[in-house]
Amino acid sequence: MSMYEINPIFVIRGRKMPYISLFVIFADDFQRGIITQNSNPIFISDASPDLYEKLENANSENEISIFVNGIFDIVVDDPKVIRREAQKTDEQSDDFSYLYSFLSSWPNETVNFEW
Repeated sequence: MSMYEINPIFVIRGRKMPYISLFVIFADDFQRGIITQNSNPIFISDASPDLYEKLENANSENEISIFVNGIFDIVVDDPKVIRREAQKTDEQSDDFSYLYSFLSSWPNETVNFEW
C-alpha cells in the first residue's frame, strides 16, 4: 500500500458512524384505526447516541433536520415519528415520500441506515 492509499477499515474504525432505525406500519393497523392512511408516518425505533440526543429534543418549536444516509433531507418534530406534515420544503416532502416508499417495501420491519 502506498502512502497515498487509505485503508477503509481504519477510517471506519476511527470514527463513530451515525445511524437510525426506521419502520412504517400498514395494512391491518390502518384498518384498526391506529394510524390514518393520509398521515403515512415513519417511526423511529433507534438511533446512534449523538443523533438520539438531538432527536430527544425534537418538537414543533425545535424541529431537527437530518440527512438520513446523507441522502434524504428530513425534518423531525417528534422524537419517535417522522411526519409528512413536518417537512418544510418541496425537496423535503419529496425526500419523505421517497423514504416512505422505500420503507414500504418492508412494512412492519425495521430498516437500519448508517452513514
